[in-house]
Amino acid sequence: MLGIAVLGSSGSIGRQTLEVIAAHPARFRVRALAAGHASATFLVQLGDCPDAAAWVSEGKPATIAVERWAEGGLEELVELDGVDLVVVATTGMAALPAVLRALAAERIVALANKETLVTGGHLVSTALARDGDPLERLRPVDSEHSAIWQCLLGERRDDVTRLILTASGGPFREREVETLPRVTVEEALAHPTWRMGPKITIDSATLVNKAFEAIEARWLYGLPYSRIEAVIHPSSVVHSLVEFADGSFKAQLGLPDMHLPIQYALTYPNRLPSPGRHAPPADWGSLEFRELDPSRYAGYQVVREAAAAGGNRGTILNAADEVAVAAFLGGRLTFDRIPMVIDDAVVRWGSPQEPDLATIVDLDREVREALRADLGMAAT
Repeated sequence: MLGIAVLGSSGSIGRQTLEVIAAHPARFRVRALAAGHASATFLVQLGDCPDAAAWVSEGKPATIAVERWAEGGLEELVELDGVDLVVVATTGMAALPAVLRALAAERIVALANKETLVTGGHLVSTALARDGDPLERLRPVDSEHSAIWQCLLGERRDDVTRLILTASGGPFREREVETLPRVTVEEALAHPTWRMGPKITIDSATLVNKAFEAIEARWLYGLPYSRIEAVIHPSSVVHSLVEFADGSFKAQLGLPDMHLPIQYALTYPNRLPSPGRHAPPADWGSLEFRELDPSRYAGYQVVREAAAAGGNRGTILNAADEVAVAAFLGGRLTFDRIPMVIDDAVVRWGSPQEPDLATIVDLDREVREALRADLGMAAT
């Protein structure tokens, strides 16, 4: 029986992870749960998982027994006896130290968090630098990267020409570009395919999330950015494609449902019945693909260019995007200015030097504090 720690258990991915685990009670046992807040959902999860240690970033609530509390936070949870696999479903870069600690402790990490590799991909890559396939120890949960992982199984990396990430295009793929400054929060949160939290939904509207996935792909699969592309695919049935040297393509298809990539990361190399949605191909509709229009998705271009420049820019991109999205959601920034804030931050703080963990933490704090002040936002 595999012992699982779920970091970010009360969020969408965390809840679906627990649903997958509940569907296979003979295979998994929850050993640790962590969340940002001691919400009603989190407390119910603790009741359903009586063996699980717990941690909440806002501090210990009186309702959690002392013997279950992990005073050392995420880093303590990932090293607990009985934890074999860590699902990282947190938001932001808070889990980066815990991911590094988990890999050092030879735990398997199932990564649903983009920011870990965006900010610290070079550190994670170093932690994985030993014999064996790194993807057996760091398993992608994002549907796009799970698809690429599955397409690459049994293939030689030298035969890969390029990776093609698919993007739904978000709610504004048909909207006139000149109207984007007038986008409302409600419109931006109305994603046509996926149901996600507000931050990732806005990132899907700007396509910053797809550029972040390109950064992830660079670290996960070791290909240069020139061989990582994205294409608009409105129905989100094809989750990603791989092109090979002979001109052939492999793709992984399925209905948009995160239960599937979550379960594959937990059960690899086995495939088991899933609680996810099922439907025959005749019900999928047309498989349409379009080129990504840079004029519609300025955020995608800004992030891709900064990522290609390397150095400390991943940390800046992540911090600036989080502040800009929060400002938009709070009514302090128009939708079209999100990429401008990110680009200005890269120019202001960008450096060719790859940072260590302490420098990442300090730089993240500096960028956030400065941008919040610039945008008239309260300090946190």
